[in-house]
Amino acid sequence: MKEIDLDIVEKLACYVGTIILVTSYQLLIGDNLPDNEFYNQEMNTTDSNCSTDNAIFLETRKADTTQIPTDRPMTSSKTIYPLFFEGDMKTLNYYYYNYYYYYYYYYYYYYYYYYFYYYYYYYFYYYYYFYYYYYFYYYNYYYYYYYYYYYYYYYY
Repeated sequence: MKEIDLDIVEKLACYVGTIILVTSYQLLIGDNLPDNEFYNQEMNTTDSNCSTDNAIFLETRKADTTQIPTDRPMTSSKTIYPLFFEGDMKTLNYYYYNYYYYYYYYYYYYYYYYYFYYYYYYYFYYYYYFYYYYYFYYYNYYYYYYYYYYYYYYYY
């Protein structure tokens, strides 16, 4: 019987895991959040001490958004798209802000899944480790108990 190459299995697992992560990101984030939801939440403020940057982004909301791509963020290239769009700097800032937002959340969810996967594996390993030692001590306890009973019966 031929041995399984563990390197190939590990690479395949990483490939499948990456597909699952990207797909889950698209389903959880790409479809449920519009392009400007986070943008509107951050920019709708009643603070009287608004900074200049905030005022610029508030003004950006009034820019023409008819050509903003509405597909999923992983399938739309927001880094190249503004280069082919004839607009002012405010619209370019709008594209850049949304691209940075989606990149940040993609990185956050990827780290989040990796973090919990690592700790799940860690705790599962230690659970198996303690279960093995518990079984080992239980087996020895039963063995000594049987041994003691045998000698007690023998001397009796």
